[in-house]
Amino acid sequence: MASGEKCRARAKECIEAADRADDPKSRLILLDLARRWLFHADQADTLADRLELRGDALLDHPDTTR
Repeated sequence: MASGEKCRARAKECIEAADRADDPKSRLILLDLARRWLFHADQADTLADRLELRGDALLDHPDTTR
């Protein structure tokens, strides 16, 4: 899953494209895509909070004993 930050960047691209779109139908489609990207950003952030992960993925399994 993409990070929340990456999803928000995609949403921003969709909003910027909607601002440039001449066709009202295209504008609505792009804004709906932006809404979906923002939803996924929130989901990614919620998952990261639940797993207490930020930044890079875990490199070692938490049960590893050394």
